[in-house]
Amino acid sequence: MSCESANPDHAQSTLFSGLFSASISLFGSAFMLTTFLFRGKGKGISKFITFIALGDYVASVGVIIPNVFALYFPDAFTYSWCVGLRFLWQLAMSSTVFWTTCTTWFIYRSLSVIRYRPRWLTWIGMALLCWGLPVLVCILLGALNAMDVAPLSGLCFPREPYHLILWFSPIIASYLATLLFYILIHKVMWQKKAPLSLSMQVTYRVSLYALIFLLCWALDIGAYLYYYFNPCHVFALDVILYNLINLQGAFDAIVFGATNKQLKKDAMESPLFTIIQFLFSPILVFPAFVFFCKRTLLVPKQDLPLQETLGEKVILLSEEDHQ
Repeated sequence: MSCESANPDHAQSTLFSGLFSASISLFGSAFMLTTFLFRGKGKGISKFITFIALGDYVASVGVIIPNVFALYFPDAFTYSWCVGLRFLWQLAMSSTVFWTTCTTWFIYRSLSVIRYRPRWLTWIGMALLCWGLPVLVCILLGALNAMDVAPLSGLCFPREPYHLILWFSPIIASYLATLLFYILIHKVMWQKKAPLSLSMQVTYRVSLYALIFLLCWALDIGAYLYYYFNPCHVFALDVILYNLINLQGAFDAIVFGATNKQLKKDAMESPLFTIIQFLFSPILVFPAFVFFCKRTLLVPKQDLPLQETLGEKVILLSEEDHQ
């Protein structure tokens, strides 16, 4: 392997490829968000998927803006903007990673406990982990003045050892936890010994989001550990792992579209509307959020209905949100 880290052309090519892959994820995650906010009820497992899509969406924005500045407006890309956009991306990406872990935990818990539904204290704990911890990490990085600007790309990164301690260690821990729960989920599904509170079909569909995360981050984690001891980077490897992470939102959207029966039905009945929604979804996220809040506040809360599927009692879950 040749050392290719000091090539400005390679840095620009990486930025261009990241801009392209993040744009794809922006549309995919925005389409997921607008679909949930306009049509979903925000109940059950759909909450977790919505939070994952939100992290994907904001992370895509956190890649597109600095890459555009670094490529076309480097003189206007000040250190403050660079650090701020890095924090935005890190906060969003961390939340996606942590919510994916919480999703796999929730699935495993639901397979083990009949009619399991998280209490409000559990939701607060997950929110503190998935949003509070990333915010705390960014505050620490700022307080420690731990950010450096990469000389070739112009992007900001935490310098060592803060990069390992405050960024990658939590990611690795979350990755291992997700992998463990993913294995346990499929072990329970294969053995079918636990009393089920989620239908097998829903369990399989939702576990695909964890699989996407595990596949997208496997190469990056392996490469980071390798580069930690060998600073000689390989250009092709850097491009692949950088774009795999940026494409996570796009892959999540593919899983969402392929497994959502209601969405496929709507697309068959109104293909033009679905295409328009997809093309304009990045700018419809905020109006969709306002619409969702208004609808949620105006409609009185009702207990979720119990469902009976093939004689199995299914979790108190609005399953139509993910059909």
